[in-house]
Amino acid sequence: VQGQLIDRKFPDATPGEWTRAKAAIESLAPLCALGVKLGLHKYIQDATQDVKANVIEDVVEALVWAIYKDGGSQAAERFITRFFYPMIKDC
Repeated sequence: VQGQLIDRKFPDATPGEWTRAKAAIESLAPLCALGVKLGLHKYIQDATQDVKANVIEDVVEALVWAIYKDGGSQAAERFITRFFYPMIKDC
C-alpha cells in the first residue's frame, strides 16, 4: 500500500526519488515519530520505563497490519494516506 501511495504522489519519480520516499515512510525515525504523534508510546510497558524507538516502530507496523486485517485494504489505505502522506510530502 505504501508503494501505491508513493506512485500516486510521484508518478514520474526516478528510482532514486522513489527510494527516498519509501525510506521516508518505512524507516525507524518517521515510524517512531508517527507512533509518538498518535500517542501509542503511552500504552507500551517497558521494564526500564524507557520505550525504545524500534518498539514504537513495531507497534505502528502492527497497527497498520491490524487495520488491514480488520478493515481490509481500503481501510489500511485510508490510514496510510492520512498519516503517511505527510511524511513524503517534502521528499
